[in-house]
Amino acid sequence: MKRLSLPRAVVCLLATVTLVVLAVVTPASGQGNCASFRSWATGDSLTASDLTSALNQASTTNTTFQCLNDYSTNQAQMETETDPNSAGSVSLATTGAGELERLRYVIRHAYAWTSFWTHYQDVNFRHRTLRNHMTTLTSYKELFRSEAHLAASSVRFHLMSVSIPGYYAGTAHPESAFLLFHVDTAVRFMVGIGGDVHVGSTLGFHVAGSARNPLLWATRFHATGIYFPTENHLAVTVGGDAPYRFHSAGFATHAVLFMHAGSGNWTAITAHATSSARTTYILPQTDGAAGQCLKTRGNGQLEWTAC
Repeated sequence: MKRLSLPRAVVCLLATVTLVVLAVVTPASGQGNCASFRSWATGDSLTASDLTSALNQASTTNTTFQCLNDYSTNQAQMETETDPNSAGSVSLATTGAGELERLRYVIRHAYAWTSFWTHYQDVNFRHRTLRNHMTTLTSYKELFRSEAHLAASSVRFHLMSVSIPGYYAGTAHPESAFLLFHVDTAVRFMVGIGGDVHVGSTLGFHVAGSARNPLLWATRFHATGIYFPTENHLAVTVGGDAPYRFHSAGFATHAVLFMHAGSGNWTAITAHATSSARTTYILPQTDGAAGQCLKTRGNGQLEWTAC
């Protein structure tokens, strides 16, 4: 019987394929979550279809994330991290586990959480600057948006709160600011650390306010302040009443009080309670002579005349 001699390269190839097939078709034994192509028994035949399916199972199906083994055997392994920038120099990962360790570290460190998975904790960016750089916009875009869905009027909330615990005068630079808006180098709006407000341009309001709810008011006296009752009118309300109004025709008030600096008493001039028309009195150009009286000509013009 003549022995068949195969080239060494062919023998090596067959041996390699055999090892691959055996490795692929052997049960996973806990290595990953996907099953092997098939289990083999003594006497089974290996066909070209079996070989193709086994290689596809190993190279395609079992290499998806659903089939890869985890890196969280227990909580200690789940929380294993590696600083990718240790001591100011880059730390390169050499395994897939090393990549996960570095991602975990970055997530935890960026948000200052206890662990990368404790996302229910508050976010703390510490000394880092949070920046949102928008490129050229072609449609409406909000740079920052915060919404609150209210459930009960008894629950107080602050949609946005900035605080500096333990601050008192002299503990910070006087030009420090709670809030600062600027365009290029021009300050448009700033709230200083002492609570003072600076407006670098015009200040517009979308509401006019009312006598009971003025536009500008003090926190403790919300029914006293300034509002705009109608176009080109400005009014000052006191306790929900609006006794002072400024408009194009002049200044209107319920009464003009002349206070005495020493006693605190005053003398008032006011319109008659049953006035049915608007009347304007025009004062004389100069002072009258001693003993003269001020009288009207019947058209609102006042003049000095003998009593």
